[in-house]
Amino acid sequence: MAGGVTAVTPRQNWKRSLVYVAIGMALLLAVLFAVSLIFEQSLWDSFPIASAVLTGCLCLGSVVMWIYGHSIRGPVLLDCGAHPQKWLFLGMAVLGLFSCILSASFDVLEPDSEKGLTTGFLFGLCGVFAAVYSLMEGLGRLEIRENGIWAYRRLIKGDSLRSHRWHSDDTLVLRWDSWIPSGGTQSVPVPPEHRDFVKELLGKYYPIDQ
Repeated sequence: MAGGVTAVTPRQNWKRSLVYVAIGMALLLAVLFAVSLIFEQSLWDSFPIASAVLTGCLCLGSVVMWIYGHSIRGPVLLDCGAHPQKWLFLGMAVLGLFSCILSASFDVLEPDSEKGLTTGFLFGLCGVFAAVYSLMEGLGRLEIRENGIWAYRRLIKGDSLRSHRWHSDDTLVLRWDSWIPSGGTQSVPVPPEHRDFVKELLGKYYPIDQ
């Protein structure tokens, strides 16, 4: 377990947010220019394909990390239950599948053209990925595990946890070491009835250095 973790300052939050935005924009532009060169079309026409490719890669990565986290998370120390907005995520999953069906049934952008078929298929693919992502979040649980914190859809390993702090609305903000220089972060809603138990376990295994 971690010997001690440090608190997060508002300035660090802003810096981390800017890093995420910069990385996302750089990836989107890189994929956008690549698609434009490959298909010999304008950047505007390439945007749907680039968005689908980037979304697919991100969601596929999330699925891979979900499978990996399941395999190493260890026994449960405390089960805090399902996500407080479980039904919202399940509803989003249904909408994602519905959009997939619509995109597969109709050439929504350019009927009677090969380009419309391709774009409709890609938008449908985005719907599938969105549905899978929402299902992972909606069916996931918040659990304190032997090897870390299972935050509904991902494992935050105990030896990589850098900080944790509470908001007044029973939201736990976690920060951990990752390949991003500023580290990974996630806001985790905690059911009020489990907040004291979660605080006790975090204080025992991951005390914050003041």
